[in-house]
Amino acid sequence: METENTFQSLLIVMSLAAIMPLILNRFKKVNIPIVVGEIVAGLIVGRSWLNWVSTNDVVINFLAEFGLVFLMFLAGMEIDISVLSTNGNEDQKKRIKNSPVFLSGAHFLLTLFFAAGISYYLFQHGYIKNTWMMALILSTTSLGVVVPVLKEKNIIRSLYGQTVLISALFADFATMFLITILVAVLSNGMSFEILLIGLLFVAFFLLYRFGILLFHRIKPLRIAIEELSYATTQIKVRIAIAIMLILVALSEMIGSEIILGAFLAGMIIRLISTPADAHVVDQLETVGYGFLIPIFFITVGAGINIPLMLQSSTIGILVPILLGSAIIVKLVPALLFKLAFSWKESIGAGFLLSSRLSLIIAAVAIGVRLNVISENVQAVLILIAILTVTIFPPLFNIFVPVVDNLEKQRRYVVIGTGRFGLDIARKLVGHREQVEVLAIDSDNTNYLESQGLEVHLLNRDFLSTQDFKNSLSMASSVICTLPDVENNYKICSVIKHFDNEVNVLALVENPNDAPRFKALEVDTFSISFDTPAIIAAMVRNPATYALLADAHSDKELVEVKISSRSIVRKKVRDLQLPGDVLILSIRRKGEMILPHGGTQLQRNDSVTLAGSRDCLLEASNLFI
Repeated sequence: METENTFQSLLIVMSLAAIMPLILNRFKKVNIPIVVGEIVAGLIVGRSWLNWVSTNDVVINFLAEFGLVFLMFLAGMEIDISVLSTNGNEDQKKRIKNSPVFLSGAHFLLTLFFAAGISYYLFQHGYIKNTWMMALILSTTSLGVVVPVLKEKNIIRSLYGQTVLISALFADFATMFLITILVAVLSNGMSFEILLIGLLFVAFFLLYRFGILLFHRIKPLRIAIEELSYATTQIKVRIAIAIMLILVALSEMIGSEIILGAFLAGMIIRLISTPADAHVVDQLETVGYGFLIPIFFITVGAGINIPLMLQSSTIGILVPILLGSAIIVKLVPALLFKLAFSWKESIGAGFLLSSRLSLIIAAVAIGVRLNVISENVQAVLILIAILTVTIFPPLFNIFVPVVDNLEKQRRYVVIGTGRFGLDIARKLVGHREQVEVLAIDSDNTNYLESQGLEVHLLNRDFLSTQDFKNSLSMASSVICTLPDVENNYKICSVIKHFDNEVNVLALVENPNDAPRFKALEVDTFSISFDTPAIIAAMVRNPATYALLADAHSDKELVEVKISSRSIVRKKVRDLQLPGDVLILSIRRKGEMILPHGGTQLQRNDSVTLAGSRDCLLEASNLFI
């Protein structure tokens, strides 16, 4: 009978998980996060109203806890350690106060200071039971909200975007680590067992080294893993989940908080993965966001008792105090960002970092379990999380304008100052494109600049510098023209790991080397092999060649990736393209499609347009 009730409850939960996104999709302009809808659904079927889902169901509670673990695991996979590296040039060293790491670290310390002060006030007046738990809860930020907002505005790879991202990273990781320490203290006191938390980081390092060895160093093993990564085996997914469970189980054994183990496991997967493993990340997200994580959020909502909460006389006082506190502890420290950015950008960053969701709910659940957070305060904090994630991202959009998609779409970076690379750069400039040349230990930068080229001189260790990342942040395409194929491969690997969506072309003269680049989703070209093919195309299609080669013609070709919702699923015949613009081809998942009137466009299709430059600019805006 208990099993029957369990599956009935699970049916209700998963039905709501399927229905809520469809309902919220009808309110696109409001842009309510799906997790907010899941919590609200839990309120309806839980203790607050219908009481269809019991909070005492063992199976549902286990799946909900596993959903929390998986959520923290996926959050760890969002962390890019490389963003913590700083620029190595002398000017940047002299202005360290403007670096993303310094600003982010200072922002978190000030956040914790203000949060501790407010929490002490609440403790003194009897609103909360533990000062430090509330301080850490108020210090959280939602990395899961910050990342998509920055991506949507095309600024995640800019200096400003990286500063906001690292600030969210600091807040997520530091608060999670400090909560783990606090839980150990509250559970066992200041004992030797707290030092056991260090075992998690030892395990983190060992598993990272094991992952590198397993996936990259032992060639026969690597080949076997690749062969077993598809169909019914999915060995990479199994290994990723095994790594997560090793650290989660170790956390449980040493009395640490399991979310820290899950978070560290996600960071390991991010560190050992390559651009070719993007499908593994997609599969893990499918398991998490498709099944486990909705159960967690719906169960959180089901456990809240709104009628009981409204009977408390302190609720009316706590809501405005905690909402105001949630803003103050992030917004005031964000004014430090004025050292490197404008007032609008600094205030906008403060609002975005005030968004809280996953981690605050996880931290509140831990506080309730330890009896340092009451159920009434839990309900208020979840309400605060819902309000912040609904209100503050739109405020950020007001203060920080969108970077023009077209600007990114038509900016090119050429790496290498050999004759062939310079010829490519000059041709692109002749077509009035924005081109940046990255010169490595070059002594002829003055000559290059005299040719009308924007040149940045990099040292041999440029791959880890902020200058290199800044150059990539606004690039639509990167062309690697170094004569050494191994250098080109190393550069392409770093670029695709930094931004898997950027289009990368590499000079590869030996056809046997091309498959390695294809595995990175990098296109290759060869002077000796491609030149005859181009000449043959010129002979067979002189008009097309003239269109591509003539830098003075007002007719051009441009490739645009479809992201606009208004275009997706439309048929070609229904498009109202400006002027003389025509759709020549569609590239979809590596397959080339010659369109006709009935061809239906899909998201992420790359569409090749032909027409006059002014009309092409207008047409491109319709697709992005």
